Amino acid sequence: MKYFFCIETPLGKLTALEEEQRLTALLWGETVFEGCCRKTDLLAQTEAEIKAYFRKELTRFSIPCLLRGTDFQKAVWQALAQVPYGTTLSYQELAQQSGHPQACRAVGTACSNNPINLIIPCHRIVNKNGTAGNYRGGAERKKSLLLLEKDNLPLFSHSVINL
Repeated sequence: MKYFFCIETPLGKLTALEEEQRLTALLWGETVFEGCCRKTDLLAQTEAEIKAYFRKELTRFSIPCLLRGTDFQKAVWQALAQVPYGTTLSYQELAQQSGHPQACRAVGTACSNNPINLIIPCHRIVNKNGTAGNYRGGAERKKSLLLLEKDNLPLFSHSVINL
C-alpha cells in the first residue's frame, strides 16, 4: 500500500510518499500521489525529523528509503546521502565520489531527479565556482537550506560559496 502526507516546513510544504514501509519520495510542494493520504508511523517519523532539522536539532536523518532509478542514479543518490550536514561538494567532486569522474553533467541530471529531497541532500551540491546552482525545489529554497546549515559549513577546497 502507498501512503502520502504533506509536511509543513518554514520553506513550504514537502509531500512524503511511503511504500513498503520506506520513504520513496519527498518532494517540495503539495503533491497528490496514488494511494492513501494518511500519516503512518514512518511518515510521522519523517515529519518529526524534518521539523528537528529545521530547528537545527538534527543533522542526519534515519528514515529508511527505497530508491528507484537507474544504477547510475542510485550510485549518485547514495553518494549524495553521504554528504554531511554543513558541507558542500561541487558536481565534479560528487561525480568522483559516485564512481563516475567523467560524468559531471549526468551527475547534475541525477541530482535534479533526486526523488527524496532534503533527506538525500542534493542542496549541498554547488557549482565548481562556488555559486549555489540549480535545485529541484527552487534556487531560493536551496540558498535558504545552505544558510540554515551555514554555521557548520566548511566549503570544499578552492572555492567560496556565493549565496
